[in-house]
Amino acid sequence: MPDDNAPEIPMTPAQRHRAMHAEKTAAAASAVATAAVKTDPQPSAPVAAQTQLPMTPAQRHRAMHAAQQAEAAGAAPQAPAVKPPTPAQIHLQALGDTPVIPEHRFSPAQRHRARVLAAQAVASANPAAGVVAPDRADTGQTATEYELLRAQLGQDMTEISALRSVEAKIELKRKKLPAYDAYIDGVLETAASTDKAVQDEVFVQLMIWQFDIADWSMALAMAGHVLKFGLTLPERFSRTTPTLILEEVADAALHAGKFDGAFPVDVLQQVEALTQDYDVNDIVRAKLYKALGQQFTLQANAFDPSATDAPAGGLRGLLAAAFGYFKRAFELHDKAGVVKPIEDLTRRLTQLPAPEPAAS
Repeated sequence: MPDDNAPEIPMTPAQRHRAMHAEKTAAAASAVATAAVKTDPQPSAPVAAQTQLPMTPAQRHRAMHAAQQAEAAGAAPQAPAVKPPTPAQIHLQALGDTPVIPEHRFSPAQRHRARVLAAQAVASANPAAGVVAPDRADTGQTATEYELLRAQLGQDMTEISALRSVEAKIELKRKKLPAYDAYIDGVLETAASTDKAVQDEVFVQLMIWQFDIADWSMALAMAGHVLKFGLTLPERFSRTTPTLILEEVADAALHAGKFDGAFPVDVLQQVEALTQDYDVNDIVRAKLYKALGQQFTLQANAFDPSATDAPAGGLRGLLAAAFGYFKRAFELHDKAGVVKPIEDLTRRLTQLPAPEPAAS
């Protein structure tokens, strides 16, 4: 039988953090179990199970010994153990001494704590303002909390990867993302107030998910942060960060354009502005200009001169904009598939009445 007094192997900071809260929970659970054995031949497990946390080897030994004693005393078997909480749930419970809550539901206090984590990470690394983000500090309380957040994300990614359907994966990402909203907000708010950031693989992965679910507003806000501070993509990606951002949006727009579907022009133009100063493969950038040409062509096809919200420049302006984007796509990649649209637009522009001269 193991000796409870034998010296334990030194633990990492993360293990010490978890063990500290496990000790509290184990003590509370032991007290409940002892009282139940003395007063009730059918002790109920859920009270202890609600705060169940992973135990150290010594705690497992003591629990086994207590179970043997209870069995010898004629106690009924314990109820089956519930599934252990996730690392993020353990972390959130430890922060506020609150019961483990259902996955991906966070209290205002926990959302605040997620924001604080982002600010503390910057304070720990103490980078200069407006520079490429340095690596995160790898020791201390903030590092421990970040590792728990990363572990939760890893668990979610494993669950998503197990699915075969791309549509199902996208929907699961959509359901998972709200759990990380507070952390995302914290990173962006800290950067806005301090002009500082640190390397953050969790944030970058969540940005990719935002593109996957087509939440363009949030995706582009995160992309601006990633580009400004030079956050790196996970190692499994071969594309550069600007290329990924540009291509994800361009591909989505081109897919919509195949079926004459509308795609937000402002999103395409924001991506153009975000990535214009970065070195991106010409073939990829040609996709963006082709997508813009398609969307302006669709607007021209649906143009109503009597509409109160008709764009400035009218039909000629829309056709000219489409022509310009297609022409730029062809300049970057002559096999971009824009020759026929250019020919069609040239014919339509020549058939329009000459524009009236501007008033002097």
